[in-house]
Amino acid sequence: MAPVRAYVPKLRLQEHRTRLDLTQEAVAEELARLAWVHYGMRVGVNADMVGKWERGEKRPSKLYRRLLCLLYQATEEELGLRGPISDVNRRNFLRQSALTGAAVLTFPEWLSRACATKASDRLAWALEQPSRVDLATVSDMETITAAHRRSYRQLSVHALLPQTESQFQAVTELLQRPQPQPLRQRLIATAGETAMLAGTLRFMDLDDFELGHSNLELAMTAAREAEAGELGAFVLGCMGFHARYSGNRKEAVDLIDQARHVAARVASPLTQGWLAAVASEVHAVAGDAAASLAALDQAGHALDRADEDDEASWIGIGTFNHAKLEAYHGVCYLQLDRPGDAVPALTRALDTLDPALKKHRCTALADLATGLIQLREVDEGCERASQSLTLAAELRHGVSINRIRTLERRLPPSHRSPGVRRLREQLAAVA
Repeated sequence: MAPVRAYVPKLRLQEHRTRLDLTQEAVAEELARLAWVHYGMRVGVNADMVGKWERGEKRPSKLYRRLLCLLYQATEEELGLRGPISDVNRRNFLRQSALTGAAVLTFPEWLSRACATKASDRLAWALEQPSRVDLATVSDMETITAAHRRSYRQLSVHALLPQTESQFQAVTELLQRPQPQPLRQRLIATAGETAMLAGTLRFMDLDDFELGHSNLELAMTAAREAEAGELGAFVLGCMGFHARYSGNRKEAVDLIDQARHVAARVASPLTQGWLAAVASEVHAVAGDAAASLAALDQAGHALDRADEDDEASWIGIGTFNHAKLEAYHGVCYLQLDRPGDAVPALTRALDTLDPALKKHRCTALADLATGLIQLREVDEGCERASQSLTLAAELRHGVSINRIRTLERRLPPSHRSPGVRRLREQLAAVA
């Protein structure tokens, strides 16, 4: 007979509800209202869920922890949702970390004229300042950063990167002001998410692998400083992608393995699923078909475990869902020389991907074009490549543009159909 699980009641949650003279049903209603006001989201919270949180039967997701903090005007630590944070010598930690040579995040020119320091120095200096910032401001910074991360799906790098740089500036300025330590940890994590987005924009969209890696290292330091395990796992996943696209296959495999090891302990099913999908591509590039296909299966199982709360509070960049997983199936099959399997998977992905997710569609179209041309359906492949290139040029998405260039170089010079000529003319115009 299995042992009966013992739950530890969250007495502080009960105490704060009693202090405001609220029923569990009233708490659920208030949380739903706050989710709509602050995040523009409709959530399915009810009194039964609130009761489970208070009895310790279930831990609130990241989104609901934030909403509970807003409702009770308290920190996660004060609500008993997070343990105490150990004190460390933050200046020495940052100075001695691997980020000593981290490059600037390229702040706007007016800030540069005001003698802005390197991003790592700016963050290090901010972390040691005495401070006071309220809970609502921290929540606002988190909301803005989350919006920027989601906007990666459809904004060009030239539109999104300046906003990301300005957000990093705003967060590090707030870190100079007084705030309770738990709020400080959240601001540091927000700075890390912003640096992660900047790094991804640089290497995925601008082909700036050196500066992109420096930004990702800065994000990793912030994740460690904030004791944000899920963020750390996600940054490691981004570093794995960076290694994959810079040709360092072994490093890519090592990094994604580290990321998944961390995520297994602390991350949501959605993050675990995304990391498994990244692992599938990394292993496919390395020629390990068994590991690639196993990772795809694991990504699907993780997505099946995810719920709406995971998607709403996900710290990832862009989107990860079943349609995007189909696209990962397609690119893995391409890497494994199975275009006959890749084309149907990529077609399914494009049929189900939201048209607003321009970058995801752009990449899937490029991969579909590659598969079609490998199957000798050259004209249709060139048509898909042209569609991808139109989006890639609009978004300045370097990875997709490079995929189309690689595809065009593999076309035999003897191919002179109208579709091939149009694609080559289009590529010349983009160059």
